[in-house]
Amino acid sequence: MFDHYYAEMPWYSVPWKDQRIKVVAKEFKVKGLPQLIVLKPNGELICSNGVDLVTKKGPIQIEEWIEQF
Repeated sequence: MFDHYYAEMPWYSVPWKDQRIKVVAKEFKVKGLPQLIVLKPNGELICSNGVDLVTKKGPIQIEEWIEQF
């Protein structure tokens, strides 16, 4: 299911069983799922709680993040 859904998305993702997930979860203090962390291409954090913002604002929020690049 992940592969099917992710194939339609224009962003990067860390697959569920990837060993890097522990490093990412620790770095960004992930407590639960889903988690949407938005980074600039240089790794600078834009947002660590993207799920709430996208839920509230919808696709407009994603467009606002893209403008920050």
